[in-house]
Amino acid sequence: DWGCGFVAEGDIQGVAVGVEPLGDNGGPMTPGGVVPTHYPNIEAIWRDIIPVGVNGCGEEMAVDGRGLPRPFASACDSGAVEAFDVMGVVEGGTIMEGNNGLTSLPFTVTLSSLPLVTRTLFYTTVGGTADVDSDYLYRTGSVVVPPNQSEVSWSIPVVNDNVAEETETVVLAVGGRERFWLESTEVVGTILDGDAANQIEVVDWFIWEGHEGATTAWFTVTLTQAAEEVVTVDYLLTEGTATAGEDYEGGYGTITWQIGEQAVLVPVLVYCDYDVESDETVLLLLSGAEGGVLIDNMGVGVIGNDDEEVEPVSWSVYLPGVLKE
Repeated sequence: DWGCGFVAEGDIQGVAVGVEPLGDNGGPMTPGGVVPTHYPNIEAIWRDIIPVGVNGCGEEMAVDGRGLPRPFASACDSGAVEAFDVMGVVEGGTIMEGNNGLTSLPFTVTLSSLPLVTRTLFYTTVGGTADVDSDYLYRTGSVVVPPNQSEVSWSIPVVNDNVAEETETVVLAVGGRERFWLESTEVVGTILDGDAANQIEVVDWFIWEGHEGATTAWFTVTLTQAAEEVVTVDYLLTEGTATAGEDYEGGYGTITWQIGEQAVLVPVLVYCDYDVESDETVLLLLSGAEGGVLIDNMGVGVIGNDDEEVEPVSWSVYLPGVLKE
């Protein structure tokens, strides 16, 4: 401290440590505009006060050099305050992914109070569930918060596509300097998928059994739209009321849609016979879809009975002297 003739405990004479200039809001300022002052007001640690009558401070001054009310009626600000810590909160935004090009994923830092000098935040993309290059672009850099501004936003480029995906996240590592403290060192941004998931469903079938040999029925498994990427789903042919090996041939495998395809057929070999029986069912069970979403995981095929039960016939033969039935 110097020039004010006032010394508080802990002051170092003639040394200005961490002094920040005040803005000129029309209030009285000491010559030169910036003068290191002495002790901080405990009730408002970001202000320095000096007694009335020192350095031209008068009781008629209702505000200090920044235009803020004086902390006490008997004191005023001389034109400078000591450096103080600023707290900040960084928040990640949420966007809907597009189909081509790039989209901006916003992030915002909000300060707890107006800074008197520039504050700087540093950030780097460090991961999340999204993949670098295919879902977002790697970025590292800094964000400057100017004096008297409490909020600043910036963005990370997101790569748009036509692929149906789960909601994904991008994580930034963030940090401040110059007495700028952040609530958290990591922040998460969210990417919602803008592509409707391709839905998988099964078309049921009915076929007459036939009498000899075998015949083929087909389950049709469809997508709601032509595949824009390879789509797969596992299947199992299993018994409903029909018996595998007697009424049909069971099996399992993987159904695959190549790009541009929308429907795939799954054959079912049905064995014919002359047995009189009820209609029977074969089930197609689907699981483990990749690139699509199952909305119908079971198909039902019906083998219709086309054999009729023959009524027994009574007959009589008459021979001379003999009657047979």
